[in-house]
Order: sequence, then structure tokens, then C-alpha cells
Amino acid sequence: LLQALLDSTDESFQPMSRSALRDELVTLLVAGQETSAILLGWAAALLAHNPKVQAAAAAEVQQVLAQPSSSSGCRHMTPAPGMISQLPCVTAVVLEALRLYSPAYMVGRCACKDIDLVGGYHLPASSTVLVSPYLLHREPSRWKQPSMFKPERWLPLLTGNQQQQQEGSSVTTATTPAGAATPDHADGSSSSSSNGSSQGRVGCPVDHASSSSG
Repeated sequence: LLQALLDSTDESFQPMSRSALRDELVTLLVAGQETSAILLGWAAALLAHNPKVQAAAAAEVQQVLAQPSSSSGCRHMTPAPGMISQLPCVTAVVLEALRLYSPAYMVGRCACKDIDLVGGYHLPASSTVLVSPYLLHREPSRWKQPSMFKPERWLPLLTGNQQQQQEGSSVTTATTPAGAATPDHADGSSSSSSNGSSQGRVGCPVDHASSSSG
């Protein structure tokens, strides 16, 4: 990897500067592998505490990978990136794990110019602003039962059921891992069903007695 960075050039065929190379290496060290491991760890823990969801996710993977075979009757394909769209339950588990336990629990940004925010706050240029996804993703006015592990809240979004997403009196948005609107409703209703999508895929049931902390 280091050699690849050393050999890389920009659009003017100029090599990477030492400071840029250092920045790339630090980024890879801090965020290139640890964040993925943290996400996988939390997702595994949440599935362990929610066996119904774990079983549904496993069944979905088996269903997608299983292909008919003339010799043995069934064979299993090798997982590929293109199959992700066929795994809404697994994807929902990942998104919900990111919502509850984002590896980046705090994100910092520096204001490049003076700016006035809603509420009368003034930020002069060069101010450092810290944003907490952990708090945003647990805001009660934006998320139904924010402390609960509920992967099915993402299914309408993932399956493209726009009509189902718009049911209810008020659909709210929030800062999410996918950068999209949550299907949850502020009035406490839900646009998703614990039985999964309406497209015949494996559902993503949740034991609602379980909390995100297990």
C-alpha cells in the first residue's frame, strides 16, 4: 500500500508530497480499518442479542446465494458486491448498527468563513464545530424508539417502497449513515412492518423487548 501511494501521481503526473503521503497513511491507520472492525463488532453483538433478526439475516443470505444445480440440486454462489441490493435485511442490520453505534461518534469541521446559524448562534471563521452522530441518531423527535435495535425501520427505504414511507402524519428526517431519510415517524407510528418487505424477500423481524444494549 505504501509503495502504491509512493508510485501514484496526480492529473499533472506529479508525485504525492510528503505531507500528503503522511496524511493518507494516518487516515488509513485511524479510519481505514478500525472503523470497519468496530462496525462488524457491534453488528455481531446486536445480532447475538436478537436471535430472530440473526436467523432472518442468515436465511436471506442463504436464499440469495443458493442456486439450483442439475447435479446436487442446489449450489452456493460466491458472495459479490452486486448482491447487496438483494440483501435488504442484512443491509438494514448494518445501517441500524451504524445508527446506534457509529464508529465515528464525533465529527469535527472547521468553519471556512463567518456564519450565522439557526437560533442566533454566530460562528467566526476558523471556529471548530463538533457534531455527534451518536446524539443525532438517538434524537427522540427524529427516531421512533431511538434506543431500540430495529433494523426493520430501514426496509421501506431499502426496498424502494416510497408509498409506504409516506404513510402517517409526519415523516421526519435525520442525519443517517446512508445520508437519507429515516422511515420512522415522529408521531410514534412506523412505516415498516416486522414481517419484512412486500416484495417476497426474507423479512427482518425484531424482538422489541430487547434494547440496543442487550
